[in-house]
Amino acid sequence: MIQKFAFRPDTRIARKHQAISMFYVVQSGGVVLKRDGADEIYMAGDLVDPLSLVTSRASGDVFSIGSTMLMGVGPSEIRELMLSSSEMLSKTLLQVVDCLKKKQGSVKPKADSSLDTLINDIVAGKQRFAARYSPLLFGEKALYRKGVKLLELKDGKAASAVFMDYLKQFRNSPLSRPVKMYLALSELLKKLHEAAAELLVDLLAESPSDMVAGCIYRILGVLGLRDTAIVLLRGLMDYPEGFYNSLPSEPRVISLKFEKDQVVLEEEKVADRIAFVLSGRAGILKKSEDGVFLLDELDHNRSFGELQTLRKARWDVTLVARSDSRVILVSEETFLKIVTDKYPTVGLSLLEYMLNICSDAVISSPG
Repeated sequence: MIQKFAFRPDTRIARKHQAISMFYVVQSGGVVLKRDGADEIYMAGDLVDPLSLVTSRASGDVFSIGSTMLMGVGPSEIRELMLSSSEMLSKTLLQVVDCLKKKQGSVKPKADSSLDTLINDIVAGKQRFAARYSPLLFGEKALYRKGVKLLELKDGKAASAVFMDYLKQFRNSPLSRPVKMYLALSELLKKLHEAAAELLVDLLAESPSDMVAGCIYRILGVLGLRDTAIVLLRGLMDYPEGFYNSLPSEPRVISLKFEKDQVVLEEEKVADRIAFVLSGRAGILKKSEDGVFLLDELDHNRSFGELQTLRKARWDVTLVARSDSRVILVSEETFLKIVTDKYPTVGLSLLEYMLNICSDAVISSPG
């Protein structure tokens, strides 16, 4: 049910962290959201505090500016409202993009001074991991402790051997999850970045929001990843198959064919195009002081670069064709028009994806 609310000047509408059961759209006047030491202004047609859509709580203190009229909308009605109004969906997406740009500092994973420092920090949490992921069988904990001790001594080769032995014996134990993370750190000490990356990405695919994931996020930061660390943590954006089928016929998109090993998007260049892989495969590669290693692969009907392009960031990885591939490149402006005018359900999914990134871009880890 839609309701109308009138507020006098400087009236508090919501308090920070207050539970939200109704979302507000500015009809006249304006609203200021005081959050993180900065003010965000919402005017006619704006959804107030979009972040509350995924957190169900006010992200800051909300006050009216002058005499203000707000439309109050419930959780189900706000979805229908956005699906029926491309203008409102577009405005809200742009509000969230602006939020991402403002959060640029906090969006980046914390880069520790060195791999050794990070290992010391994560090793210090070994007891908390053992308590959270309780071992099931006799002998597990002893082998776990032995491997962690070798890792603490920075003996990557010996630690790796012990962790691999553990996984042969106890692969299905809850404790195997932190063991795989410690194995990845051991592989990094051995400068086997690709093997470490495969372990880390697989662990994130299993669970993107537990204690281990928080540590993986920091490890990715040490590897020099910025936005891509968030993408790996949150997962790629999902689109319906019909969306990919229709892309080649859209105006102002660039359709290109790439031969195997050709660069699609290059590290450190400005991100100004989102890549949609229509056929073939693409690899997400990262440069390091020891060479280039593979982080992950994209099959056909997968995309890459929404976060980087919408934030107008620089690529922190290189996207390379792993086979003969066809890729559609779409600018920010064209992309936003497509997902709000023609595919509002996709635009709504994108909105939720971006809001979730805004709400927990920096994931805390134990230690």
